[in-house]
Amino acid sequence: KDVSSMRTIIDNVDEMRSILNGYRSSLSSSSMSTAVGGNESENEKILQQPAIGTISESTSFCRLQIGLILRRLKDLWSTALVVAAIAEIRCITLHSMEDNQSDSKDGNSDDTATRDIVDVILRFYEDIQKSNLDGCWKLRPHLDGKAIVKSLDLPRGPAVGTYIEEQVRWMLLNPTGSKVECEEHLKSVRKRELERSSSSSSDGGAGNGTNKEKEKNTSNSHQDDKAIRHCKKKAHV
Repeated sequence: KDVSSMRTIIDNVDEMRSILNGYRSSLSSSSMSTAVGGNESENEKILQQPAIGTISESTSFCRLQIGLILRRLKDLWSTALVVAAIAEIRCITLHSMEDNQSDSKDGNSDDTATRDIVDVILRFYEDIQKSNLDGCWKLRPHLDGKAIVKSLDLPRGPAVGTYIEEQVRWMLLNPTGSKVECEEHLKSVRKRELERSSSSSSDGGAGNGTNKEKEKNTSNSHQDDKAIRHCKKKAHV
C-alpha cells in the first residue's frame, strides 16, 4: 500500500507543481497590479480585497483542473502538495547556488523565496478548503450508471463510463448544480455526440470508424482543456 501511495504521488507531483506555478504567477501579477495602483487610499484597497471565505478572481484557481487531480490523489493530495512545494524550494536553491558562483550574494534572497513559496502553499491550501474541494473524490453522483443509460438511451458498455466521467467534470464546475441541470447537460452532450457521429457517417469512407473512435477518446480531454483555458483566461482578465 505504501509503495502504491508513493507511486500515485510521484505520478501527479509534476502536475501539482504546474498548478502551483500558475497560481503563484497569478498572485504575483495581482501584487504587481496593486503596486501600480499604489496611490489608492487605504479604504479603497480594503474594499478591493476579497471577502473572507471567498477566492479572489485574480488567482488562477480552476475548480476542474484542481478537482480532477484531487480525485486522483484522494487523501494523498495534501502530501503531494507538500512534495511539490519541497521540489520548488529545491529548484530555487539549486538555481541560487549556481548564481552565487558568479555573484556575491547573501542568503536573504533564498530565504525570501522560500517564505514566498510557503505563503503560496498555505493560501492555495486555504482556497481548496474554501472551495469545498477537499473530499471531492467522495462526491456522490446525481445519476448512477443505470439512470444514465435510461436517460440518454445509451447501449450498455464503455460509453456509460464516458458519461459518468462527464458528470463528474460538470459537478466539479457546478458545485451547486441540481440533478435536473446535470441531466440536461448530459443530454446536450449526448445530442452533440450523435450529431457528430451522424455527420461522420454521411461523409462515408473507410477511415470514418477510426476517426469516430479518435473523436470519442479525445472529446473529454478537449472539454477539460477548454474549461481549464477558460479558468486561466478569467484569472488574467
